[in-house]
Amino acid sequence: AAAVLVRQIKSEGAGSLYKGTVAPLLGNMVLLGIHFPTFTKTRAYLEQGDAPGTFSPWKILAAGAAAGAAGSVVSTPTELIRTKMQMVRKNNILAQIKGAAAGGLNPEENYKGNWDCAKKILRNHGLRGIYSGYVSTLLRDMQGYAWFFFGYEATIHMMCGEGKTKADLNFLQVGDAAVGWFCDHGAACLSGHCG
Repeated sequence: AAAVLVRQIKSEGAGSLYKGTVAPLLGNMVLLGIHFPTFTKTRAYLEQGDAPGTFSPWKILAAGAAAGAAGSVVSTPTELIRTKMQMVRKNNILAQIKGAAAGGLNPEENYKGNWDCAKKILRNHGLRGIYSGYVSTLLRDMQGYAWFFFGYEATIHMMCGEGKTKADLNFLQVGDAAVGWFCDHGAACLSGHCG
């Protein structure tokens, strides 16, 4: 693995390690602004009349699924662009190995960058093209964020105890939870499965 990393940096420069990351990075910033408010508002709506600190698994799962559904509007095009850019890079590497030009790709599929990719998809396929794969992303995000928020809220509920809320946690409890979350989420990011 180290030899591949060194070879890539020598042939393409250190910046090549970050190719295709602009779209997911911008998309994730937007997604944070969608997921958390959607979850919070949906949960508040579903829990109207419940006592503070009540833990209702189905309401939390439903609010998490709503957050995932709302976010999939952004994550679908973001991931489509990321995937297309990875395919261009793969084809270009194969072309270098085989000695062919530009991987034999159609010029409309050999994107210069994220924005070029988005423009060409929109020009050639319209909104339907940029949302290719929407249903599978929607289903994945709904269940993924349902369980993400459920895990978070179950942990908070366990730490707080019955009838208490996040506001009742002390600094050390919050720090402990943050370290646990960072270790878990950091490992997922390092393996390429964050978002």
